[in-house]
Amino acid sequence: ALVFTGSVSNSGSLTLTNVVVVNNQPAPMTLVTKIAMLNPGQVINFTNSYMILSNFCGTNISDTLMVTDTTICGTNVTDTATRDCPVTPRTACIVVEKFCPLTNAVPGSALVFSGYVSNCGNINLTNVVVVNNQPAPNTVITNLGNFVLAPGAAVLFTNSYLIPANYCDTNIADTLTATATSTCGTNVVDTDTAICPVTPRVPCIVV
Repeated sequence: ALVFTGSVSNSGSLTLTNVVVVNNQPAPMTLVTKIAMLNPGQVINFTNSYMILSNFCGTNISDTLMVTDTTICGTNVTDTATRDCPVTPRTACIVVEKFCPLTNAVPGSALVFSGYVSNCGNINLTNVVVVNNQPAPNTVITNLGNFVLAPGAAVLFTNSYLIPANYCDTNIADTLTATATSTCGTNVVDTDTAICPVTPRVPCIVV
C-alpha cells in the first residue's frame, strides 16, 4: 500500500461545512476524509492509503487530491493538490537449476536429469522457456507459454538425452538456459551448467 499524509485547512474568514477530500487514486473520487465543520485558521491532518496494482511498472505514481466545501454563507469552494510519489520498481529475476542422475550414465543409454525453474523476483513472469545445449543447441526442455510464474513459484522438470555409444569421456557437461518476460516487459535469463559423470565403456578382447 502507498500510505500518504496531508492536511486540509481553512485559510478564509468564514466557517466551512461539509468538507470532503477525495483522491483520483486508486479510482476517481475515492473518499479520503470528510469533515463536518472547519473553522477559520483550523488545520486538520489526515492519513490514508491505497493499494498499488501488482502490474504497475512505473517509478512514480501521481495523486491528485481535491477538497470541496461550503461556507456558512452558501458559497462553494474547492482546491486541488497533486504529488508524484516515488515507487520502488519491481525486480524481474529467474533462476534455473539442473541435477545429475543419482547413478552414472552409460554411453549408448539415456542420461536422465532433473531440475527446476523458479521466479526469484517480485513480479510475475510469462513465456518461461528452458533449453539445453545437449544433445543439440537450444533443445527445448520445458516451455510454459502463457502460464504465469508468480514470485517465489517454481516448476520442476525431468528430461533426458541419449549419450552416443562411442562417447569416451568420463563425464558430460550440459548447460541449461532459462528465459522469461516480466509483466512489465523486462526480459530475464539465467544459465546453469552441470557436469554429470559417465561410466566409460571398458574395452575387452578375448582370444
